[in-house]
Amino acid sequence: MGRLSPSSFGLEPTRLLVLRSDEAKAALRPLCWNQPQITTASEVVIFKSLQNDLVPPSEYTKQNTFRRKMDLGAYQAFCERLGGYLKERGLDSGESLYHWSSK
Repeated sequence: MGRLSPSSFGLEPTRLLVLRSDEAKAALRPLCWNQPQITTASEVVIFKSLQNDLVPPSEYTKQNTFRRKMDLGAYQAFCERLGGYLKERGLDSGESLYHWSSK
């Protein structure tokens, strides 16, 4: 069975954080096994993925649907559709949700 990605539901849960300050990179370095390139690079890009915000109802899913000019009824239908999809495939919590949200 194939899986739809979050973007198939109009969700974009990936965020990119760009670190430029030496202080921020120095704080990050111990979390990256002290790799020297963390502090010698001019910029470090961190990929962050929303997880719990993807499980409806959430403020993220609400704002996303209202931004697309959907009314409350459409939002509720969206929550049912997305929530059912996640639950049916075991993607509504934990590690499986993390992996799905990273797609």
